[in-house]
Amino acid sequence: MRTGNKLLLSFVALIVLLMLLSDIVLWANFKRGKSGDGELYEKLQSDLHHTIALQPARVLQMKSDGNYDVEIKKSDKYALSYSGDSTLQLMYSQHGDTLFLEPYKDRSVILYCPDIQTILLSNANVIMSDMKLARLNIISADSCHTTLEGTSIGSFHFTGGTENYLRINGGAAIDSLHLKLGKYSSFISDDIPYKYTSMKIDSIKVFEIRGRSLEALKEIK
Repeated sequence: MRTGNKLLLSFVALIVLLMLLSDIVLWANFKRGKSGDGELYEKLQSDLHHTIALQPARVLQMKSDGNYDVEIKKSDKYALSYSGDSTLQLMYSQHGDTLFLEPYKDRSVILYCPDIQTILLSNANVIMSDMKLARLNIISADSCHTTLEGTSIGSFHFTGGTENYLRINGGAAIDSLHLKLGKYSSFISDDIPYKYTSMKIDSIKVFEIRGRSLEALKEIK
């Protein structure tokens, strides 16, 4: 074989080898979430999660057009965290000690706060976890869901319209429960050591109480 042909074959082999190496590097970067513009994964995360500092609020009023969820979690400061495109602003406002919030589809919303005293729900659902409150009053319109997880409350008042859903999961601690539910609602209480209970229930759909919750049950009207 002529020297020129050998050089040509060697050059072609080198080009093919470089192309293979380039494909391997690109695939490895893709697997790690990288792009030519930097860390793609980190960029997406920064676009998806936003935090807004809030003034202290004692009342939370939520209204939506599709029963979307808002989580409430324990924190030393008041703040809203939400997901979604940064060009789509979260609908909220504050007037005095009241926070008005409008959750909507494809948007994960979390309220961080050290304390909240009153929650007003209309076409919205709330999931509260790990809070420690002296008292809490929830007034819920029809067809709303409320879940308490690992939350400690001294005096808890809940007034719900028709087809409401209230669940108090294990790990919660509530001294005094004052419950009023509309027709076709659901109430589920895990092993909660209530010291006092007062319940007014009309044509309930689901009524489940377990463990120490049964011991505290005095009267249902």
